[in-house]
Amino acid sequence: MELERSTKLMFNNFIDEMFNQLAKPYTTSNNEVIYIKVNRATVTNIARAFARARLLDVNLARKTQGFYVEPENLLTITVPTGLPKKEIYRGEHAGTYLSYHKTSWESVAKILAENCIRPASWTKNEAGIPTQYPC
Repeated sequence: MELERSTKLMFNNFIDEMFNQLAKPYTTSNNEVIYIKVNRATVTNIARAFARARLLDVNLARKTQGFYVEPENLLTITVPTGLPKKEIYRGEHAGTYLSYHKTSWESVAKILAENCIRPASWTKNEAGIPTQYPC
């Protein structure tokens, strides 16, 4: 991904701020204070998705949070999108999270750009574009 100089600066600031937030101590359900180690590639991929959607905003990155789901040994990183709230889809599948397990980084960027969250089970055409749109 090639970025203009000003966008590259915002991109790097976004990443730095995410790391600043993720470096804060985390308290587990057993009241143990731990520090979550986050892979640089993961944070960079999140920033790339925000950059592709033209949503690089350090104020959003300042609200980044890391959560450790202990029973599943799962790290979750949340970054608000700044997009307006919408009614969520209430069919067979429902959710309020932008990305979750097995969502590709390319799809995350598209979802951000479209401001549209859809169930993963919806069908796609030959070009990989979903055939149903609730947004």
